[in-house]
Amino acid sequence: MRWKPEQAICWSSNRQRDEGEKLKHGKACPAGILGLALALGAAGAAAPLFGAAMIQNTQVAANPADQAFGAFVDEFFDGFFHFRPGSATGAGLHQYDAELPAYSRADIEAEIARSKHALETLSRISAQSLSHENRFDARLLDSSIRGHLLNLENIRLWEKDPDYYNGMISSSLFDLVQRDYAPIDERLKSLISRERLVPAVLESARQNVSNPPAVFTDIAIRQVRSEISFLQNDLPLAVAGAQDAAELTEFQKVNGQTIEAYQKFLDYLQNDLAPRSHGNFAIGAENFRKKLLYDEMVDIPLARLLTIGERELRKTQAAYIQTAKLIDTEKAPAQVLDSLSQDHPDAVHVIPETQTLMAGLRKFVESHQIAAIHSSQNPRERRAKRATSAVT
Repeated sequence: MRWKPEQAICWSSNRQRDEGEKLKHGKACPAGILGLALALGAAGAAAPLFGAAMIQNTQVAANPADQAFGAFVDEFFDGFFHFRPGSATGAGLHQYDAELPAYSRADIEAEIARSKHALETLSRISAQSLSHENRFDARLLDSSIRGHLLNLENIRLWEKDPDYYNGMISSSLFDLVQRDYAPIDERLKSLISRERLVPAVLESARQNVSNPPAVFTDIAIRQVRSEISFLQNDLPLAVAGAQDAAELTEFQKVNGQTIEAYQKFLDYLQNDLAPRSHGNFAIGAENFRKKLLYDEMVDIPLARLLTIGERELRKTQAAYIQTAKLIDTEKAPAQVLDSLSQDHPDAVHVIPETQTLMAGLRKFVESHQIAAIHSSQNPRERRAKRATSAVT
């Protein structure tokens, strides 16, 4: 799992998402790069994407400042989704489904320039003239764009983490098959289009990443192995129901080329990049301070945050020791924790036991009238796409 202290702004819209899905309220949600964007709105090319819909849905008077802000939101997120089309797919905006940038140095520098220009444009919109809702959203968007720029221009994971590129590819492909938002034959065409662009992304990783931290390269190697398995085994199963024989044949060809490109990339990671991975993953105090400010809107000085964190650590440690004694007074806390970690179903029974647990929870919720569960189906088993790893 990549480092993800991420939040983004989902813009309010009642317009249709996919085939009849509707999101009725803006909310905070995760995004691929820090600070930006799963803006939700109309998927039709002829309709306004976000801003105009937001103004209409919040019943804001059409004053010039609000109109300008609505147009800005449309333009900004349209550009962002061209840079991150996988995020658009995940948000239900499918006019970007066939796209996948190479993430070359030129692509990233263009996104930096575009985002700087967006900040300048946003600064010229009078916040005092905006409606209350738009004034709040404008502040959040300004902070999010600054966080986006901080990642690209200052922290620069695209120069330090080979998995930055694998992650872009992985989410862009998976998002096309994880939901049945359109017939599989339609989604298969987009999948083929994106897969054709994968080798260029992997080449950008070779060109852009130099002297990464060893832990980043190690995680990338594990994630790329998992991605190869996904391409070889899971993705063909996901599109097996397609009816267009010609498209299926083309998919097999392109998917094979993608697997070959990934296998060469894995060899590069293991035998070329890994031996020269000696970089430092620390982002520095100033970048961390800005990340807290832009991503979380936390302006507490770092020294005070450290004091708060150490205090909470001591409280948590004390609670941990006390809880362990309640479970077993004869064992050390670490031994208690280890014994609890062994108390789980084996691989054969973990899915059935989880399904039984979910059925029991459903029955409890319904019998106590806690919530209405409209679907009559219980959660189904789905194979995990990627191996789990962690880096901080």
